[in-house]
Amino acid sequence: MKNLKKIDIIIILGCGVDKGGKISRITQERLDFFIKNKEKFFNIPILLSGKCSGLKKDKPKITEVQVMKKYLMTKGIKSRNIYLEMKSLDTISNAIFSKKIIEKHKNWKNIILITSDWHMNRSLWIFKRVFGNSYSINSFSSVSDKKDKKYKKSSEDLLLIIAKKILNKIQSSNKKMDKIFQKIHPIYSKDKIAKDIAKEIVKKKKSHSLKINKEYQKNLIEKVIKLINKFGVTPAEKKKYVLSTDQDYEILDKIKQLEKQKLSIKDKELVKFIRTQLEEDWRTPIIKLLDSMLKKYN
Repeated sequence: MKNLKKIDIIIILGCGVDKGGKISRITQERLDFFIKNKEKFFNIPILLSGKCSGLKKDKPKITEVQVMKKYLMTKGIKSRNIYLEMKSLDTISNAIFSKKIIEKHKNWKNIILITSDWHMNRSLWIFKRVFGNSYSINSFSSVSDKKDKKYKKSSEDLLLIIAKKILNKIQSSNKKMDKIFQKIHPIYSKDKIAKDIAKEIVKKKKSHSLKINKEYQKNLIEKVIKLINKFGVTPAEKKKYVLSTDQDYEILDKIKQLEKQKLSIKDKELVKFIRTQLEEDWRTPIIKLLDSMLKKYN
């Protein structure tokens, strides 16, 4: 990140708050990232953006940014440096309503945007599109859990397509951008144009889901073929046993290795029993074993 001395305002995006007013783990990650780097941003105003998720049916009684502000203040951030944007329900409206606040401060032209790394690509495109060429916007991403990044990636690609569909209908120079936005965005409006966009979004989501499913099936088949080759599983074994995980293939391989050894009678019986646990009807052998033990001790 360049030109730290030229920063006029920092925008931190929220990512949810529960009914009890507790910020989400992801929101806290973003705030902790800022706090960790606060010495770089000494005395620079902070704009917290986010009311709550527009997809939630039950809206929390307190906004994301109100809880975020309280959290920052417990970490030593002064209240006078914190501004709140409390209307937005998604990333597009984060940008729209943040701009309304920033426009009131004529000298706020150089902006740092803080959000999660998986969220930054879409956020940065949206903010640059909404703010236009009069502003300089640089990214400063908090590092997320690998599982979050993997899980979010495909949905972020789709949401960026949707954002472009909505924002391509509005010019960033338009002074009534927020009014037009609230008329065409499905979260805010029930107008025909908003309903048409909503229908298109549903179509894109279905198409996207099918694509992801096809990719998943393809990757799954490739993975199974690799495991079959790695552990030398025969077609008969593949048909007989339920090999759902990598460990199932490993168990079968170790069973076959042990069966080649000179095992004791007790160990042979144990290995034979373990093999039954890879079958679809794995419970019947357990019941037979338990019945045998009960008969022995009764």
